[in-house]
Amino acid sequence: MSENIAKRYVKALIEVCKKDELNDVLKGLKAIVSAFSVAKFNDIIKSPTVSKKDKISLILSFLKEPNVKIENLLKILMKNGRISLLPQIYDGIKESIALSNNEYQGKIYTKENLDEPTIKLLETNFSKKLNANIKFVCIAGNYTGVKIDISDLGYEISFSIDRLKSAMSEYILKAI
Repeated sequence: MSENIAKRYVKALIEVCKKDELNDVLKGLKAIVSAFSVAKFNDIIKSPTVSKKDKISLILSFLKEPNVKIENLLKILMKNGRISLLPQIYDGIKESIALSNNEYQGKIYTKENLDEPTIKLLETNFSKKLNANIKFVCIAGNYTGVKIDISDLGYEISFSIDRLKSAMSEYILKAI
C-alpha cells in the first residue's frame, strides 16, 4: 500500500521537475534518507511532542543548499503524515532517472567475490548484449555457482555446480 502512495509522489515530482531539477532533488533526498537509518532521528520524526515545523527544520538542516521542491515535498508529506515514505520516494526517483538514462543495476551471486576486471568485463558484455548501461554488484555468499540477476530487465542467468553434478549423475545412470 505504501509503495503505491510513494509512487504517486514520485510521479508528481517527475512531472513538476525538469531533469536537472530532479537530479538536485535526488541529491538532496539522499542526504535526508541516510538519516532514516539512525534510530534517534526516527524517534524525533515519530514523536508527537515535536512540532511538524521543527521536524521539517531538522530534516532541512541536512541539506547544504535549500531546495524549494524538497521543502514543499516535506511539507506535504508531513501534513499528510507520510514523512516515513521518503526512503521509498528516493528509491523511486533514483529508479526513474536510471530508467530514463537506460541504466540498470544487476547483482552477481557467487561463493567468492569477483575481482574488479571480471566485473567490468561482465558489465561491458551485458551492456552490449542488452543495449543498456549495466552496473553489477557482487554478492558473496554460499551459492555454489554463479547467478546473475538484472531484475529490472527480467534477466536471471545461473550456473549451479550442484545442478551440473545432478545432471551428470542422471546421464551416467541412464547410460548404465
